[in-house]
Amino acid sequence: MRALSLLASALLAFSFSSCLMTDFPNLTPQFYLSYSGHPREEIGSWLGRVLSGRRTASGEPYDPMDLTAAHRREPIYRFLKVTNPRTGRSVIVRVIDRVPRRSDCDIMLSWRAARLIGLIKDKIGRVIVEPVEVTWVRQFGVASWYGRRWHGRSTANMEVFNMHDMTAAHRFLPFNTYVRVTNLKNGRSVIVRINDRGPFLKGRVIDLSYRAAEALGMIKVGTAYVMLEVLPDELVAEADSRPRSADARASD
Repeated sequence: MRALSLLASALLAFSFSSCLMTDFPNLTPQFYLSYSGHPREEIGSWLGRVLSGRRTASGEPYDPMDLTAAHRREPIYRFLKVTNPRTGRSVIVRVIDRVPRRSDCDIMLSWRAARLIGLIKDKIGRVIVEPVEVTWVRQFGVASWYGRRWHGRSTANMEVFNMHDMTAAHRFLPFNTYVRVTNLKNGRSVIVRINDRGPFLKGRVIDLSYRAAEALGMIKVGTAYVMLEVLPDELVAEADSRPRSADARASD
């Protein structure tokens, strides 16, 4: 395993454009990448723009401008580095869908991902695929919240959603990840546990429970520009054993 510490601006053709904010142009996502060291050759193609909005296996709609892919075997939400050996260009994509059973392809890239590595003209061709582990440190973007309408319904990890719990939905962070969410407008912060998937609206990075949104002072406005900080393992037990500490900080 070889680990690389990178900022989003340093990644080749890899950007989470929905995570960036025009109000805070100097704030970029920060994360670590770990490559599997076992690249393999696969047959690749791409998904057209006419499929925009179609619901995928992950539940989120297909957006041709996102860096995503459909794969035959790789788990949903897995990150993959895909290289076009003809052009030598690479892109990192997130698996959100399954390749149709009748297709001869192993992987189908979003339109934007295919364009970045020069696969559009080829339509179908051989690509080099390597699994990537992405460890997030910080992410920036717009937070929204959900409450009474979803109270009592099942979450993506099969819990019962409780609007009064300190929980949140995120598109790809692992379930039971603890995240410190800071409202960049007023400085308030809370600690939430990821137990659901979403939000699937363009430009939003996290959906907070009613209680978490209330603590951040964003109920009336509905959304807020936030910073997400994934808590390291040594702080998870502390966050789990002291769930009220986040509320106390937010009310200061």
